Amino acid sequence: MTDFRPLLEAVLEALSMPAPATVGDRIEHNRILSDRVMHTRIVLETVLTDPADVEGWASYLRERLADLPPAYRAAGQAPE
Repeated sequence: MTDFRPLLEAVLEALSMPAPATVGDRIEHNRILSDRVMHTRIVLETVLTDPADVEGWASYLRERLADLPPAYRAAGQAPE
């Protein structure tokens, strides 16, 4: 049986971003989250079609997430 846990953990990581601090931060938050969702959707569609390499696709998603860190001020974060 295929272990989907690594993929589910990567999906949770992709969708878990801190809330933005300001309206301006919200714009950047939404842009990054949108890109993360796009990559997540591509991976999920691929795995549903062919679940042979779940761990490989989880790794691929994590690599894409590394390129899309939360690069904005989060709520509760002190101003710079």
